Amino acid sequence: MKKASCLVFLVCSVLFLQSCKKTANNAINCIGEAFYVNVNFTVDPSNSKTINFTATDSGEYPLKSVQWIYGDGSTATTTTLTSSHTYSSAGTYTVTANVNVSTCTIKPQKAVKVN
Repeated sequence: MKKASCLVFLVCSVLFLQSCKKTANNAINCIGEAFYVNVNFTVDPSNSKTINFTATDSGEYPLKSVQWIYGDGSTATTTTLTSSHTYSSAGTYTVTANVNVSTCTIKPQKAVKVN
């Protein structure tokens, strides 16, 4: 019985250490991936309150989705790196793009001045 208990303990220890290694690798990968994600925007020429957003991702992991938080209470989720939003009033808004790649969510922000 003692040998079986030791064997179970050993197997559980190895599995635990593997899961910690995977978590540490994911954290390192997320930090590295954050350097490759950015948010840019352009003003729509036909309506100055419509802003076209693009999140750039030149990292190695595939995009899963982007949750856009426009700073005026509105949000949208896309499976592409682009989105468009029309603001109801002028002002400066902080836009966040929660970019989901692999096992990470990277959250770049950009201040947008709407006229």
